[in-house]
Parts: sequence; structure tokens; C-alpha cells
Amino acid sequence: MLNYTAKSCLKIPFLLSLFAVSVFSQDGDLGVRIKADSLFVESIVLKENGRYEEAFAVAREAYSVDSASAAVMAELSRYILAFERDFTKAIDAMRQAVFLSPSIIDYKIFLAGLFSDAGDYSAAAEAYEELAKLRPAKNEFHIRLGELYIRLEEPGKALAQLNILENNNGITETVCLQKANIHLNAGEKRMALKEILKICEKFPENAQYLLMAGDLYLEINEYDAAIDIFKRCIAKIQADNGTAVSVLFGRLGDIYQIKGERDSAYLAYDKALEHNAANIVVLNNYAYALSLDKRDLDRAEQMVGRCVGADPANSTYLDTYAWVFFQKGNYRKAKLYIENALSGGRTDEADVFDHYGDILFQLGQVEKAVVQWGKALELKIRNGETDIGILQRKITEKVLYETPAK
Repeated sequence: MLNYTAKSCLKIPFLLSLFAVSVFSQDGDLGVRIKADSLFVESIVLKENGRYEEAFAVAREAYSVDSASAAVMAELSRYILAFERDFTKAIDAMRQAVFLSPSIIDYKIFLAGLFSDAGDYSAAAEAYEELAKLRPAKNEFHIRLGELYIRLEEPGKALAQLNILENNNGITETVCLQKANIHLNAGEKRMALKEILKICEKFPENAQYLLMAGDLYLEINEYDAAIDIFKRCIAKIQADNGTAVSVLFGRLGDIYQIKGERDSAYLAYDKALEHNAANIVVLNNYAYALSLDKRDLDRAEQMVGRCVGADPANSTYLDTYAWVFFQKGNYRKAKLYIENALSGGRTDEADVFDHYGDILFQLGQVEKAVVQWGKALELKIRNGETDIGILQRKITEKVLYETPAK
């Protein structure tokens, strides 16, 4: 079935009145005008009755009689799009309709949509900009412009349209999320956070947005603010939603771990596992924290073993497993799992190469260890990390400063 929304036949008298105006208000041969307008009305009637192909044929006949009728050109554009899917011809016909009747905004709207559907986003943006000037309060035009400028990779112009929408309608989830996404794509995490916090203020009971804000605080290293947000999330989530609560306590554990507050981290991880004992992300991070502290290594091995069992190709879990074995003095197993981690894609993280070097050193492969430490140092420098002193000493002195627990 054609993608047409049939107009009510009750509108036919209105079309006939347009026909009368057309005949008596335009220059040209009166007989030609009468015939063309009569054919145009006939094509509309046929369309209203679902006889689309006949309607198209009659519209083309109307055009052959009078090629200067905007209404006929507009109908032809729609028929060409429906029957021939020829965007170029449809656009040309609608352009002619706009030229002949520039005051009819519906023609301009249809033309803008044709440009967009045809993939000519620059022309579409230009058309919608004109429409937005004509009807600045029309939200649809600003929405379309925002979408088009995102496609055209012009984030500044997209944000300008979204700001107009916000000024017209107040703060909305959709607009704030779109603005946040644009800022994130541009690496502007603080600006993205600002948009999410606006939603949090308007919808303070929505834990989803609080979680997003907490993650952004974490991204910009504002740990205390992130902790506060995650605690607020936990307070708002239903107690029986164990999975969500476990995720949040896991986030808290990670932050405390980053801050060096190990006891608080372990308490948070324990809470996370109380709510969901199968949370493998928490199991991995908890095990890694224990390995760094060189404590409860049997428990750490058991926890990360579950992670590897659940996702044996996950290079993060394999690296943790390797480091637990390193701390336990099982260097051959540590080497096996660290090499699996590297073959699985962990080639952009300095810690993995650093760990690999330490493991090789303990196996007596000092020169190979230095090569891996060199890779770790190169990645740290490339990433702008400053904690490179010990790594540099390991390379130059060929000495291991990381002492295993056993």
C-alpha cells in the first residue's frame, strides 16, 4: 500500500473553492486554467478514493495542460516520490511549486523533508533554517535542525538549536540528553555533567540520571561528589533490586580503591556481593584490590577464577588472574594468563605490560622483562601519566621493585 494519508473527501468543496480562485485570479488563457484545475481536482478525488495510479496519470495530464500550477507541481512531487522513488525529480517538482507559490509554507516543509530523505543534509538544513525564521516557535523545525547539524558534524550549530528548544519549552530529558551526548563526543565531560545535573534537579527521584551523573563525576576525578551521588542512588533504589544496588556498591568500592581507602573499598565490595554474589565485575575488582594488598590471596584466586570461568576470553579478568598468581609465587601460571590477556587485546594498557615484565623477571628472563617494561613506559608517557619513576628505575637498573607476597 502506498504511504499516503488520504485526505477526507469533505475537503473537496474547499479544493473546488481554490479552483475558483485559481481561475479568476491568475493571468493566462481562461480555458486552459479551467481544464488544468478541473484535472487537478479530479486527481485529488481519485486519490481520496484510493485510485492512486489513475490519480497520478490525471495529475500528469494537468501538468501537460498547465505547467505553471503550484498545486499540480506539489501533487506531482508526491506522486513521483510514491511511485518512482526518484528523489531528484520529486525535489525538482517541489522546488517549482515553491517558486510558483512561495507563500505556501507546506510546500517548503515537504521540500525540506525531501532533501533530508535524499541525504542532502546541507540543503535540508538550509531549508529548515528558512522555515525556522518564518515560524521560530515551531519546535519541529529546531528538532530537525539539531538532528541535521549532528549528521553534518557541526555540534555548535546543533547545540544552538537545542538551546532554542530549551528556551521555548523549558528543561526536558530529551534535549538535555542530546546536549550531553554532543558534549561527550567532543570530550567535554564537565559540560555533559552540567546537562545531566539539570535533569537530576528536575527529576530528583530518578536514580538512572543520578547514576549517569555519578559516572561523569568519576570520569573527571571528582571522587567525593561521585560517592555522594552513588549513595543517593542507593537510597532511592528499591531494596529488592539487588542487581542495581550491587552495581552501585561496586562503584563505591572502585572509588574508595582509587582514593586508597582500602577498608572502605572492601566494605563496599562486600555489600555489593551481599546483594548479588554473581557480580563478576565486583568479583574481579575485589580480587585485584586484594592482590595489590597481598592479602586473602586464596579468596582472590577463587573470586577471579569465577570471572574467568564466566568469561574466559575477557582480558581484564585474565590480567587479574595472572597478578593473583604472581603474588602467590606461581609465575608459570601467571605467565600463561598474562599472555592470554595480551593475545585477547589488552595491548593499550601500561599495567598489563608492567605486570608481564615483572612475571618474566621472576622467571629469570630479565632482558625480555626490560622490553615489556619499556612498552609500559611508552604507553604511560603517551597517555600523559606521571607515575613513571619506579618503572624507569626497573628499566635502567634491571631490578624488580614489586615484591610478591610469597
